[in-house]
Amino acid sequence: MSFRTTLFILCILFSSLNAFAQLPHQNGQVWREYPAAGGNATPSFIAEYIRRETGEAAWTGNNFGLISCNSQKLYVYHTPSMQQQVAEIVARFMRPETKNVGFVTKNKLYSVSKYAEGITDIRQLVMRYLHPIAMPDTTHDVSAYWIAKDDIPKFWEKLQDAEKSDMRFDWLDGPEFSTLNGMIGNVNDTTTIPFCTHVIPIQEGTKTAYHPVISMVDNGQSMQSFSLLSWDCRTATTDISAVYSHLVKVGLMQFEGADSQKITIQQPVQTKFRFSKNGLVWSTDGMLVVFYDGGERLLEGRVETGVPVLNKIPYFQRLFSNTAGVREIVPVNGILTVQMVEEETLQQAVRQGVGYGNVVR
Repeated sequence: MSFRTTLFILCILFSSLNAFAQLPHQNGQVWREYPAAGGNATPSFIAEYIRRETGEAAWTGNNFGLISCNSQKLYVYHTPSMQQQVAEIVARFMRPETKNVGFVTKNKLYSVSKYAEGITDIRQLVMRYLHPIAMPDTTHDVSAYWIAKDDIPKFWEKLQDAEKSDMRFDWLDGPEFSTLNGMIGNVNDTTTIPFCTHVIPIQEGTKTAYHPVISMVDNGQSMQSFSLLSWDCRTATTDISAVYSHLVKVGLMQFEGADSQKITIQQPVQTKFRFSKNGLVWSTDGMLVVFYDGGERLLEGRVETGVPVLNKIPYFQRLFSNTAGVREIVPVNGILTVQMVEEETLQQAVRQGVGYGNVVR
């Protein structure tokens, strides 16, 4: 190694040590490292979760701190008290006792006709089993509850009765999947549909022609769920989010394109709804239930009216009956539940068709 190369390396080392010595340490900040490989979450996600749980203010100003990671470890520069919080959060992700503990997330959708009378809020049917939990923020269209373990069968029984016999509620299928402790799961049931949404005018000599422009529109639903057990396993912190985008109708308009060809312009009309809740804390000796609303659904049908008896006689019925199409836009609501299950129950759920969510981190 030449003298010049050696001098260059020593200068870099000296600069690094000098920069380290100038790091704020008035609150007794120290460096520590934590093993973060081999769990259900990547070290980068654990680092991101730590910053969220402790708050950004804990890492700036007089509380200056640093956190970084590689594929194996976390590196944290902060006060001893903050290091204790970091160690507890890392342990929640890395404990071998909870690595195979899972959470099953179910989602049911339902709509209520605006002509329905009496009970139109499904919560009124199961209110006796619902215990409100603290929300990180106040949102009028999302409410979260906890149900005791003994009341879970009664809760599902009430919903099944409403689904079978109560004509006020029209039920739709929603996604259902499972995740392991500390893992983010994602289900995506969306389709990208091409539409000719507008045209571009092109001058061709003395004539103006139009060329179509294709736009891609997403139609369907997707959902994410993440749950992390507390150190004593008595509670879990859950993040949930969902996106719904449904095509209601397509408006049509025609332009004259190049070579006198007709171009049909399509104007898709969609109903969209998005909700996201982070930091819902609930007791694992029971089930988390989240009610949300905000979507819409287009219902179409045919109504026949006419003179009784005569409108049922073949051939003559056309003289005595009227048929009309009915279009009704009704709100769509959702019931999302999260329940902790042990490894044996989780494997049984997978065998019954409840798949694992795809890991997105």
